[in-house]
Amino acid sequence: MREINKKFLLTILIFIILNIVLVSFWVYLYIKMKEKSDYIFNTKKEIIITENNLNNIKLLEDSLVDITKEKEIIDSVFLESERDDKIINFIQYLESLVEVANVSLELSGDVPKFDLKIKGELENIIKFTKFLDNMNYWISYDKAGLQRTENSDDIKVLWQADLNILVKSYLSKNENN
Repeated sequence: MREINKKFLLTILIFIILNIVLVSFWVYLYIKMKEKSDYIFNTKKEIIITENNLNNIKLLEDSLVDITKEKEIIDSVFLESERDDKIINFIQYLESLVEVANVSLELSGDVPKFDLKIKGELENIIKFTKFLDNMNYWISYDKAGLQRTENSDDIKVLWQADLNILVKSYLSKNENN
């Protein structure tokens, strides 16, 4: 019986050792699977965060393009020393008004303030000032004066208008559209 007892004990011992090895193996597998699961979860989380960041960057880039376009429009309206072409266009526009109104013009002053001396017949000076009021550029008057001038020709009575204007924008309404 001792021998049976020994065999039984040996079998139980082998069974216990085998169970310990199997349980250890299962624990090891569980730990490895948990590590992989955590790794996959964290990787997916990073991917989602990165995708959100990329979407935000795309939205910001689109907004930046829109803002840049709006900034260019706004910058073109306000006076800048780099806008010489706008100043030249404004002065050329004034010269075209002079031709249409049939008056003479002396232009002086510094940007954005100009002194205008307009000479001609009263009707033509009034026509020029109406054109000036209705032109596409944004201006305001600082000072205005009108006086009769002496001339050698007694047939026509000449007048002189002195205007001080402040140009607030060199962007014409046509350019704004």
